[in-house]
Amino acid sequence: MTTTDLDTVHRTSLPSPGALDHEAIVPSPGLDRTASDASTSASTPRSGRLVGIDIARALALIGMFTQHVSISDSDGGFSTGWVSWVFTESAGRASVLFFILSGVSLSIIHSKGSASATNGALWRRGVVLLVGGLLVTATIWPASILQHYGVAFLAAPLLLRLGTRRLATATAVGLIGGPIFLLFARNWSGEVFGAWSGQTGSWLINTIWELLVAGLYPMVLWIGFFTLGMLIGRLDLRADRIVVRMLAVAILSTLAIGALSAQLTEQYGDFSKGDFVDDGSGSAGDGDFNESDTFAGSADDPWNDDSLWKELPDGSFKFLGDESKLEEFDDSFGTGFPDVDRPATWQELYDVTGHSGHIGWTMQTSAVALAIMSAALLLPRAATSALSPLAWMGSMSLTAYLVHIVLVGDVFDKYIADANWSVVEKEWALLGLIGVMVVACSAFHFALRVGPFEWLLKKFTVSNPS
Repeated sequence: MTTTDLDTVHRTSLPSPGALDHEAIVPSPGLDRTASDASTSASTPRSGRLVGIDIARALALIGMFTQHVSISDSDGGFSTGWVSWVFTESAGRASVLFFILSGVSLSIIHSKGSASATNGALWRRGVVLLVGGLLVTATIWPASILQHYGVAFLAAPLLLRLGTRRLATATAVGLIGGPIFLLFARNWSGEVFGAWSGQTGSWLINTIWELLVAGLYPMVLWIGFFTLGMLIGRLDLRADRIVVRMLAVAILSTLAIGALSAQLTEQYGDFSKGDFVDDGSGSAGDGDFNESDTFAGSADDPWNDDSLWKELPDGSFKFLGDESKLEEFDDSFGTGFPDVDRPATWQELYDVTGHSGHIGWTMQTSAVALAIMSAALLLPRAATSALSPLAWMGSMSLTAYLVHIVLVGDVFDKYIADANWSVVEKEWALLGLIGVMVVACSAFHFALRVGPFEWLLKKFTVSNPS
């Protein structure tokens, strides 16, 4: 791998099993980040963890909770205020932060020559996560991201050999080229899924297509988040001046992209609300397809009320209104979604809505993720000490992620979501489940110093793990 001054990471660290995508990488909780520390870090490397990375990852894990639940009461009331904002904004953003941090950590452990960053270890880790993620998807959690991590780690040995410019190019291809490709590729799924009539071959083709193009985390796009993290990981993240600059650029980029998206939406329309269609001539206007048609054909139709529906992890929807009216809905809905192709139109690309897969979203969400990471890295000693339980959870993200699946799928969805409680009571119950995850990871930290699944992952992927 070609290195430059920006690529050089002035640090050493104590090896530990770390997390799904993160090993010990610099200062431990409570370590001062004074100006003198920053000035001496280049000449006198010190051991420890970048605890801010762990804290940022813990925030991503909490975001996994809020993006995978929907809270409402029996009267159709929903969360409001800042709580509603958290639920909305975490969708499609917590997982991006998770992915970017994995790239950051990989670059750092590779720069140290860690045994976990050898080609063999990365390939074995990729296979374990790929197979494990597919099993999780098939059995308990349709929205699993683990198999996509597997694809990223399988590609990691090649990516680590790229110089900074080529890695930046790969990032641009993913975050800008990916959304453009997906505009066209989404209408190819029918042909791809029907390309093989045999059961085994069909499953293989469909699985590959879902991983790379048609799933919740299409890797033709999401690999860009991973390589962006790898680029950031080549910076000296112990130098406050670098992290402060990154924070400033990230905040300004978030605001600028949001303002540009709003301006373009005002001028050209909001595709997600069916304000326009592309009639094939490249201009917005009336046409055969309107995305609002997917719910009974009219943007004014009462069935288009988003408060009536909860999107489940597998992409299906649960009706939250009066179930006695579902028969009426079935009558108005006809035989199902309209059998039309959705034309590719450039106006979609400026959309910043969570999980939209559009350029506006990839750019703004990346900036938000870097802002959160930068802010976490700049936390003072008192704050990092107080947030140690979050850091412990972030250091064992594979274990925490699997615990989150159990708590959401087996506890919240089964016992809390449909309980006859008020919205506020359900919000407190969700906060309690997040607390359970933090406490469980803290217990693992004190008992084992590492998450059990991290220990197993390292056992199976690293030769002679210490």
